[in-house]
Amino acid sequence: MKTKTLLCILFSLVSTFDVISQKYYYISDAGNFQQGPYQILRYNEDGSNGKVFIKDGLAWPQDILFLPDSNQVLISNLSSNSVESYDSESGTYKKRLISGILGPTRMKIGKDGMLYILQWLGDGKVKKYKTDGSFISNATQSGVNTSIGMDWDQNGDLYVSSYNGKFIERFDTDGKSKGKFISTGLFGPTNIAFNSDGQLIVLDYNSGRVLLYDKDGKLIKVLFQGVTNCEGIHLANDGNIIIGVGSSVRIYDNNNVFQKYLVPPGENGLRNANAVVCREMITSDTEEEHTEKKSNHFLMSLGANVYIVSPNADDITMINVFDVKGQLVFTFDVSKDTVLDLSDFNNGVYFARTNGMKYYNKTQKVIVAK
Repeated sequence: MKTKTLLCILFSLVSTFDVISQKYYYISDAGNFQQGPYQILRYNEDGSNGKVFIKDGLAWPQDILFLPDSNQVLISNLSSNSVESYDSESGTYKKRLISGILGPTRMKIGKDGMLYILQWLGDGKVKKYKTDGSFISNATQSGVNTSIGMDWDQNGDLYVSSYNGKFIERFDTDGKSKGKFISTGLFGPTNIAFNSDGQLIVLDYNSGRVLLYDKDGKLIKVLFQGVTNCEGIHLANDGNIIIGVGSSVRIYDNNNVFQKYLVPPGENGLRNANAVVCREMITSDTEEEHTEKKSNHFLMSLGANVYIVSPNADDITMINVFDVKGQLVFTFDVSKDTVLDLSDFNNGVYFARTNGMKYYNKTQKVIVAK
């Protein structure tokens, strides 16, 4: 007999939260590439309190990935053909999670909750793992050489960049190639990322440009240039774009104007930034009051384990879900889907947090009970 999952939001019991949000930026430093020295840096959101977060077990690090619902952060290492696991709070080395993958670069968690990893070497196929490091299958039927950037579009198609091939390839949901999405005009693409409008942002390392493409692969415009050796990107909720540029990390606003350095050139020994990752954590003091008011609720129940964003909260673009420890468990992109299914969550209390205008930083408690 299946255990029916019951997720309920207690509309008759509205909780008010004194929410404290804290964001940290983590930067992978490729050092002198094959030679090092290597490090993972951590900074506060405003660029203060920069320090070395991880130093041990690195061999040309490529990407940083915090596992949801886990006290682990993963680092992919190109030279050791491995993915290493560290404590997400202290940066202390835990174990080698994955070995035998040839030149791992980018890592992402898919909508299925599985871990997807690119290969710089080998057959170039995207590899699919469980988050415990167990290999599942090849996620693509064919390979992309020197692959170093990936993202999914709103339809679930996967896009992979080839640095040496100077193209972006597109794969359907079965992993079959749909051909080259962008085949000209690139000189060494690294990171790629879809924005909330479904447009693809491409960092072109060798030409020092950040480019914007439409859904058909047509160039819309150059967002900014003069960013030689650009690698590592974070799209902030406020529209800012944070990218690694050589020995620095820069912040550009939603008008593509340079604002400031998150990490000034060479600070803390930074030589070559090649991954920029933002991690948000929250803490909250809860004071519960009995009331019939529902105005702060932005999630509405559709049944046992399915919720939909309220029509009154039409400006919400992203919902972050945190556990009771304040760790980010899941990020829900409302621009791609307004229905939220939490049935795979473990039992417990969670906090859903928005980033819209009317609903900016509103937090709603969600109880998962099985």
